[in-house]
Amino acid sequence: MIRRVEAMAAEGRLPASVPFDSTRADLVDPARALLDSAATARVAPVSRTGIAPLRRMSAPADSSAPPPRFGDELFQDASSFTPPTFGPIDPDYRLGPGDEIVVDVWGDIVFRHDKTLDRGGNVLLPDAGQVNLQGLTLAKARDRLRDRFSTALSGLSRDPPTTFLDVSLARLRPLKVFVVGEARRPGAYDLSAASTVLHALYAAGGPSEHGSLRDVRVLRGDRVVASLDVAEYLARGTRSGDVRLENDDTIFVPPNGPTVTAEGEIGRRAVYEMKDGETLRDLIAMAGGITARTYVERAQVERVLSPEERRDRLDDEVVIDVDLGAVLDGSQPFPLRDQDEVRFFSIVGERRNYVTLSGSVWRPGTYELRPGLRVTDLLAAADGPKPEAFVERALLVRTRDDRTRETMTFDLG
Repeated sequence: MIRRVEAMAAEGRLPASVPFDSTRADLVDPARALLDSAATARVAPVSRTGIAPLRRMSAPADSSAPPPRFGDELFQDASSFTPPTFGPIDPDYRLGPGDEIVVDVWGDIVFRHDKTLDRGGNVLLPDAGQVNLQGLTLAKARDRLRDRFSTALSGLSRDPPTTFLDVSLARLRPLKVFVVGEARRPGAYDLSAASTVLHALYAAGGPSEHGSLRDVRVLRGDRVVASLDVAEYLARGTRSGDVRLENDDTIFVPPNGPTVTAEGEIGRRAVYEMKDGETLRDLIAMAGGITARTYVERAQVERVLSPEERRDRLDDEVVIDVDLGAVLDGSQPFPLRDQDEVRFFSIVGERRNYVTLSGSVWRPGTYELRPGLRVTDLLAAADGPKPEAFVERALLVRTRDDRTRETMTFDLG
């Protein structure tokens, strides 16, 4: 026995905390020491089993890098922006001066006319004369030209018709817009008439680090005609403020509003710009919701006190614990402030319905503790002991609820 323990210690199989006394070698149980060491270190099972080792889950380690601002990733490749000048045009596109249209007629007679709308939005066509198309969609322009040509081409008005007409766009008119305010590259930009606010914003590199992503305004003359919420577009796909631009429009990017940081066990760790009146529940929705591992009993908010609140206090910041479950079900709205840092915790990840099998068996590892499970059932699931196993003695180490352990020895055979 003494030689065996010495050999095991030399191989490093005994923990350093197990004392060895040659005069009391009968008190040292090498199997018990090995099991205690495995229980403490959570030794991973043999890789051939394909069973993942059991780990105690904890909150993810905080990253030293500051989280990115939500929405900035949309404009990371803005240097490669090309304004849309060709391709499909949606049915709502309205013609204007500078657009080049193609009029095709076929059937009893075949011809094609390429015409550019003049400053008044007019085109001059043989057999139709001057036709005003200013502000018409392609469908409306097609109907107007069919009516004008039908006086000279009777096949257009027959039933069924023997002459057909179609109108398409050959080239979009250019327009100039101005991007000002907190943009990365403010200035004047030449775009096509199919461009929207996002196209202009993309051409200017997006808002700067101090620019707002929640209130990008379109000024036409001296009035605001639209406001685009880029974060709403990214989080929910809503583009209600992404209107089509007109010549001489101004896109104004104001300074950003209140910002809140979401950290920990949340769908998307980032810095979020918040609008007035938005709450913690709105932040969670924008951040992609909680995860399956989020601890819903509590979240924590680190808040910088306002100058008025700091007037009669010694502290500048406070920590506020929030009932996350009440926030999620809407029963407890929690308003947010500028510079709030919200931390979402992880569940402990404690598992109790398992047993761990180790030693000279074919498939060691972690197994589900089913009702009525016996040692023989466990060995059957592990394909039994190996031929060299010492079946006259096996150990069962049981951990109680108070974390103390007891060891039972039995004859496996």
